[in-house]
Amino acid sequence: VSTHFYHPGHYPKGYIGPARFQWSREEWLTGEEHTNGEGELVKRTVFSSIPLVVDSVPKTVEEWRLSKMRVHTERWIGKNGIQVQDLRDQLVRFRLYGPLALAIVSDALRLVDDEKAQQFSENHAEWRESVSRLPPGNVVDGSIFSLLVEDPRISRPSVKEVPNPEHDTLPTETRVLPRATFWDKNMRLKALADRMTDAELNKLKGKCLGQIKETEAKIPVLVVFRNGGSGRGDTLSGMDFWVALQLRTARASGWRDELEAHLEASRFCYPTDVMDTKAGSEDIRRMQVEHELKYDKRPHNRRVQYWRKMSVKYPFSFEYEELVNDWLKAKGKEAIEHSYILRDRRLLLLLSKWMEGKAKFSGLTSILNHQKWNVSD
Repeated sequence: VSTHFYHPGHYPKGYIGPARFQWSREEWLTGEEHTNGEGELVKRTVFSSIPLVVDSVPKTVEEWRLSKMRVHTERWIGKNGIQVQDLRDQLVRFRLYGPLALAIVSDALRLVDDEKAQQFSENHAEWRESVSRLPPGNVVDGSIFSLLVEDPRISRPSVKEVPNPEHDTLPTETRVLPRATFWDKNMRLKALADRMTDAELNKLKGKCLGQIKETEAKIPVLVVFRNGGSGRGDTLSGMDFWVALQLRTARASGWRDELEAHLEASRFCYPTDVMDTKAGSEDIRRMQVEHELKYDKRPHNRRVQYWRKMSVKYPFSFEYEELVNDWLKAKGKEAIEHSYILRDRRLLLLLSKWMEGKAKFSGLTSILNHQKWNVSD
């Protein structure tokens, strides 16, 4: 489920950021948000939560070393009894884009035999029979699949090879509900404890004549589909999966590729495209500093004269407040302190019709005034 977080009582202003939620059988609610320092703000404002357990600050070097070895989990509790756990430091997320994303993931994941993972039998059957064989973009956006897989090091190829998927025309709606095993801390710690080191794994390979079929480590995995145009994201965890994906021709990319993928998928990329949030303003400020430094390094006779020749006052930033206040001042109206992005689909549709000449602005003004929003025609 995709939604948006606002400060209570400040809608449509006070936008915090987008979030995605997942309900599971065991009545767990899991959420994903951008790790920009607003996590504590979300817990305090949206969930009205306070810290439940606060770790003591290490006072000696030995205490600091021991604290780094422990798995820290911040817990918060709200007034209505809802508990929130922060797992940002315990999970690793990989996001894959492109037409071969599903084929690479399907080839990299070796499912545990159903005899040793009976609770995942339905999930594994659906993954084998339908999901892993679907053409790109045919899975419902937001679909989540819970899998229990073997150590990816035992099945990765020795050299890079491109997967050859076999596409079938099959139903695209998921029927099996995801399980909460992935969010179980004890299950994740057991997978880490059972993981063999590279030296132990190489020693075991030397003793076996054929390929290793399984190890003690059984790793819970969530595969999340985020379709939109040609963009897709699949969520995995672990450095071993990183190597396995690389050997199946998955290529590491950076933030610019992330922006381009969102652009091709006709999606907003958070936080760069969401400028009325704290994370968005910080990202825009970072980009402004980078462009200004690059501009200052150029010789004076090579610099573009933005203001003198183009009448561009702020070439590296978006000063929407100043622009709107200039409009309001010209009409004799009161100035505003902060601008915000309009996200109401009904109003956006009315604005689109008005710009196309299919609706009158008087009707739109009455709706805006009824909701106590400032508007300038």
